[in-house]
Amino acid sequence: MSEETQISPLKSDPLGLYLNSPDKPAYYANGFQAGITASEFFIIFTQNNAQKVALTLPMPAVKSLQILLDKILADYETKFDQKLMSLEDLNEIQKKYAKKQ
Repeated sequence: MSEETQISPLKSDPLGLYLNSPDKPAYYANGFQAGITASEFFIIFTQNNAQKVALTLPMPAVKSLQILLDKILADYETKFDQKLMSLEDLNEIQKKYAKKQ
């Protein structure tokens, strides 16, 4: 595997380096939609339910992304002794709270 495609969290501040590079776009998303075709995976990043950016990836890249995200999240939860909630978890809490009102 080349250094560019190595599956491991970056040690430096990649976001800071990226955001300070004028030739690279940067987007904020607080949601997403996703799906698959026979050979590709697509994800549409959204901001306040408005579609902002679409990304299409081949299946091997998606699997590598899953492995990387699982590792990053597990490391975070271990380091900070905190279980992160998904958007689905937060929506369920909101529904339960709304029923009590």
